Amino acid sequence: MSLEKLGDDVWTPSGVATRFKIDSNLGETPQSDVDSASGYGRAVTCGLGWSFTGHVGQATQQFLSPANGASIPTSSVSLFFDVDPIRGANFGRLSISVESGGVIVDTSASCTVELRLPVMSEVPVPGYAGELIARWICEPGSTFVVTVIINLPNFPGMLPRSMDPKIEDVLRQTTQGRSVVDIKFYAFNRRAGEGRVTDPAPVFAKASLLEGYSDSLDDLISGRGFSEGQIVELGRHEMDPTIVEEYDYSSDSDLEDEDSDASSARVVSTRMPFPETETDFEASGSGSASSAKAIEPSSDTLTLGMGRAIIIRGTAFKTWQALIHYLYTNKIVFSSTSGKAVAAINGVCSPKSMYRLADKLGLEDLKAQSFAAIKTRLSTKTVVRETFSAFTSYYAEIQDAHIAFLLEQYADIEDDLDLMLVRVAAGEFTHCADVLRKIVSGRRGALALATVEVVGEFFAAPDAEVAPNPTEFAVMEAAPPSPQPQPVPSGFGFGSGLGSSGFGFGSGLESSLGSPTYSGSWGSQAVGLRVQLGVPVSSTSPAKKSASASVKKKK
Repeated sequence: MSLEKLGDDVWTPSGVATRFKIDSNLGETPQSDVDSASGYGRAVTCGLGWSFTGHVGQATQQFLSPANGASIPTSSVSLFFDVDPIRGANFGRLSISVESGGVIVDTSASCTVELRLPVMSEVPVPGYAGELIARWICEPGSTFVVTVIINLPNFPGMLPRSMDPKIEDVLRQTTQGRSVVDIKFYAFNRRAGEGRVTDPAPVFAKASLLEGYSDSLDDLISGRGFSEGQIVELGRHEMDPTIVEEYDYSSDSDLEDEDSDASSARVVSTRMPFPETETDFEASGSGSASSAKAIEPSSDTLTLGMGRAIIIRGTAFKTWQALIHYLYTNKIVFSSTSGKAVAAINGVCSPKSMYRLADKLGLEDLKAQSFAAIKTRLSTKTVVRETFSAFTSYYAEIQDAHIAFLLEQYADIEDDLDLMLVRVAAGEFTHCADVLRKIVSGRRGALALATVEVVGEFFAAPDAEVAPNPTEFAVMEAAPPSPQPQPVPSGFGFGSGLGSSGFGFGSGLESSLGSPTYSGSWGSQAVGLRVQLGVPVSSTSPAKKSASASVKKKK
C-alpha cells in the first residue's frame, strides 16, 4: 500500500490538519514504499515531527455483490500515529481525530485518540507502527482520501501559521522596503440622475494578490491588451469628485442615493477622457488632467509609491471593494433584504450586484454564493417587481428562481401581478416577453391540475345527492358566467381544452391571470361548475371545498 501526503499541513490557532491519499493496492505500490511481507506503508513525517504509517491486510468481513449476491473479499486498511520521534517534547495534550468519506469506517477501531507529551514510558520495541487512530473496510485496491486533525490545546507557545503563498510573498516584500499597494481602482459611488453616476472613490490593492482568479481581471491589472496608461504616484493621484459617468444598471442598490448636490454635478463627459483600456466589464486606464489631478501633500495624504490607476465602469464602489476583500480572504458578506449595505462594515454588498460582477469576471464560486443569497431574499412583497425587472431578464437562472417563487406564492401576490400585467399590456416593459411566457405556462399547468382534482372529487363525492337512476333527476341550471374584463390595448389571451370520456373544458384569459369559470358536460346531463382557481387546489385547499355542483330531484 501507499500513503501520499496531499499538500502542506494546514495550521490553525489550536492545531494542524493533514490530508492523505491512501492506496490499498499492494501490487501497484513501489517496493520502496512498502514492506511487502507485512503490508505496512512508508511512514510520512508531518506536523511538529510526528509521523503516520499505513497498513493493509485481509478483513474478516465480506461484501455481497449487488449483481448476483456472491461474496466479495475485503481489505482492512489501518492508519497509525507514531509520536516516537518527538516523545520527549513538552507539547502537552494531543487530541487526534480522522475524517474520511466514501469508505466504510470500522467503528470498533476508529475513535478520537488522546495522547500526552512528553511520553514517559519506555521506547517502543522495533517494528512498533504507532497508535492506531483509524481503520476502514474496503474492496481490495481501493483508493480514498482522509484528513487527520490534531489539536494541541496545551501547546507552550505559538503554533506555526498557515498562509497563502501570495500573502507570504507580499509580507516578504515588506521586509525589503517594498510597498504593499501598487494599484488604485476608482469606482463610482453615487447616483447622479437616471442612468448616471458620480463620486468616484478609490480602492487600493496589491496586484499580485488579485492575479490568477479571472482572465479578464488579470488582463486589467497587468495592462495586457490595453492602451498604455500613465503610471502615477498613487498617494497624490485623485479624480475630480464631481465627474459624471453613464451607468447601465440604474437599480444598483450598492450605489448611494442621489443627494441635493448631485443635480449640480458638472458633466465632464459621458466617456472618461482617459486612454481607453476596455474590457468586457468596462474599465478604463489611468487618466488625464481633466479627470484626475495631482494634489499637494497634506496631513491626510497617503504616502505610497508608483502604480497604475484604473477607473472601473459598470460596477459600484461597494461591489468592487467587496470583490477585492473576497479575493483576499475568500469571504463575502451580503447586505440585508432591504438592499442597504451596512456602512460600517467594509466588503458588504448587494448579492445582485455581486452576481452581475462575478458573471462578467467568470468567478463561478462567487456567482454561486451570490445566487444562493438572492434566493434566500425572495419575498412576496417584492417578487412581482423583481421578476419583471431588467436585471432578472438578463440571467436565466435568476429569472427561473423568481418565477418559481411567484407561482408557489400565487395566492399572496395575485393582486400585485394583476397590476403589473396592466403595465405590461400598456407597453411599459419591453424586456419581459420570456417572463410572461413562463408565468402563463406555469399558471396553465396549475389550473389544469386544479381542474382535474376538482372534477375527480365531484364525481367521487360520497355525499352527492344523486339517485341510483339518473333519469329521475335533473341538474339545476348552470351558474351564469362571470362578467368578462374589458380587454386593454396590446393585451394577450389564450385558450385551452381538455377532453376525457366526454367531459370537456374551456378557459379564457384576457389581459389578466384572474380566476376563470369552467363549465362542462357529462353524457346527456348538463353539469355546472364554478371553481375559484386563484390558487392551485390541494386536498386541503379552501378553494376545493368551495367547488360545488348542485342537483335537484325532478318533480
